[in-house]
Amino acid sequence: MDVKHISFLVVGLIVGSLATFSYVEQRTETTTAHDQQQSDTSDFNQVETTEADRYRGIVALQDNRTSEDIDQVLQLEEQIKLLQQELESVRLENDDLKQSSMILAEEVDHGGKQLGDVAVRISELESENRRLQRELGQFAESDITNEQMTALVEEPFSNFLLGFRGKQRDEVYDFFNQPEDHEWGYDTELLIRDFFANHEFQSSVQLVGVTCKIDKCEFRVIEPEPEIGHFNILFQEMRRQTWWEFSSTYSTSGNLDQGLKILFYVSK
Repeated sequence: MDVKHISFLVVGLIVGSLATFSYVEQRTETTTAHDQQQSDTSDFNQVETTEADRYRGIVALQDNRTSEDIDQVLQLEEQIKLLQQELESVRLENDDLKQSSMILAEEVDHGGKQLGDVAVRISELESENRRLQRELGQFAESDITNEQMTALVEEPFSNFLLGFRGKQRDEVYDFFNQPEDHEWGYDTELLIRDFFANHEFQSSVQLVGVTCKIDKCEFRVIEPEPEIGHFNILFQEMRRQTWWEFSSTYSTSGNLDQGLKILFYVSK
């Protein structure tokens, strides 16, 4: 083989080696770039994964708070239901109390009416008892003479005192002989005098005299025109006064030449 031929072979080998090296180098760079790209992609994916996990954690925390809020709301709703039940129970109890109160009020009203009827009946019985006592007392003997009785008041009323008999005669005689009462007696006399003086019928009803002692009063009246009946009206109005506190009344009357003479004896 000649030198020329050998030279061609050497050059061919060199060129082939260079080509091979160039291919391998390019291949290596391509592989390295590809690996770098994969590495970058992996890092990016890892970052994305980390952010996603963080987001999911935040969402998870938000979900946990929502669950707690829901539990609180449910608890509040349960408490509201219990309060509503208690309120309804209280309302029913209140209705029952109102009903019971109405029934009790009716019973009290009925009882009050019964008590009122009983009080009226007691008052009637007490008045009847006093009347019977007076009648019984009239049958008893009295040591007070007619002269002693007529001397107690002046004419034309002295003869009226003769109508008192027995125990009642003793009481009337004792009343006129009591010392003057400068407290209750004096005040009550003024009330009776003022009532007559200020009444619209004062001109047709004349108060001749009034005496009050301890718990009794006697007053004498002349009514010039008894047919009009002014004194009866005046006396009924006087009995309705707040200061009138007498429960027992004895009265007698007789004719005058001009009018009517009346004697009243009242006691508590």
